[in-house]
Amino acid sequence: MTVELLFFYWYVPNKNFSLKAKLLNSFVILLLAVLTIFLPDLYVWLISLMYLSGYIYLYYNSRSLIYSVWYTLLAYVIIQVSETSTYHVVDDLIILENMNIIKGWMLFTFVTCIEITIFLLLIYCTKKIKNDIELLGYINSLSKKIKITIIIYCIIFILIAYLQGFQARMSEASYWFDNIILFFLVVIFIGVLYFLTSIESYRNEVKQLNTIFKQEIERTKEIKKFRHDYKNILLSLQIYLAENNIDEAKMLLEEISGYSNSILTDNMFRDLNKIKIIPVKSILFFKIKEAMDKKIKINFHVNEELNKASINTLDFVRVLSNIIDNAIEACVEIKEDPYISILIFRRSEFLVIEIENNYLDKEEGFFNNLTKAGFTTKNNHEGIGLFYLSNLVNTNSNINYSIEKNKHFFKVMILINILPD
Repeated sequence: MTVELLFFYWYVPNKNFSLKAKLLNSFVILLLAVLTIFLPDLYVWLISLMYLSGYIYLYYNSRSLIYSVWYTLLAYVIIQVSETSTYHVVDDLIILENMNIIKGWMLFTFVTCIEITIFLLLIYCTKKIKNDIELLGYINSLSKKIKITIIIYCIIFILIAYLQGFQARMSEASYWFDNIILFFLVVIFIGVLYFLTSIESYRNEVKQLNTIFKQEIERTKEIKKFRHDYKNILLSLQIYLAENNIDEAKMLLEEISGYSNSILTDNMFRDLNKIKIIPVKSILFFKIKEAMDKKIKINFHVNEELNKASINTLDFVRVLSNIIDNAIEACVEIKEDPYISILIFRRSEFLVIEIENNYLDKEEGFFNNLTKAGFTTKNNHEGIGLFYLSNLVNTNSNINYSIEKNKHFFKVMILINILPD
């Protein structure tokens, strides 16, 4: 158990704790383990102090009560399950030892290997679950009442665990009964956390989509206002020409030309209206407008209506935003004829999105790093390269992508499965 506990505290918590703190916690646990040999009557209390040492170690480094309680309970459950899983196997092997069929050292080696294997398997599953669901990232955003409820729940769990420790020496039936209760408490705890995180994730998604929708409404109002003002501008131009005021007319034309370059054409509006997924339409509008404001030439075309997609809408928006941001950032560095092309069309059972831009040739290895975590083409690490898209493809079979490039152009092609009507 001691080795398992040490391994857990060194490997599982994902925060970068100091080496000094890890060594101090390991020393305390080893010292308590030695004391259990000389003070067997205090075994339960000494084991409890091991977990308490682990809790103090976690809280001192993270300053998070929920984080510390979560990992302390997780350590207890994993070690308890790995030890309990070998319980009946040990009984059978002891019988074989008493019959002189196997040696004592063989029994010890075999049982140790089984327990370590189960422990490592549980650790692996824990790491996978933690990475995929990201439970702890949501716990801190829960309300104070829910946090208090979780703490009370954990206290009940600890009390039952203590009771189990004392009853283990008195009654096997009580020991297994407490094990069953603890197991169901853990299942309920994880289930409730998963349910709460799912709700929180859904709320965040709705909030972001609502923000995008409000932004689109504001932008639409701006365009309508411009069209109304445009008529007045044309009337002013007509008056200047009627009065033969050529200089004023030229200045007004230059002003109109400069502002018009940042306004989408009728063809672009027609193509945008083919996209019926409001958040996707909205992000395309904003990014095209942003590119045009930065004097980047835009070619945008949608060949048929887009009503739904086989990936999460928020993922769809993030992918488009990320890639177009990268294209804009690359074009800003170009002094002559920066260019971005966005084509959306259907090919067989796939929706194809092609985003192409020109760029300044980068050093060797630049494109190999684009899909790596933390890599960015922006200052202060504001961008995330193509890492988000790469990660989404790895976790979702409904989307794929490819990259093409030469010395002057860079193109990302995204393929999304089309849902049947």
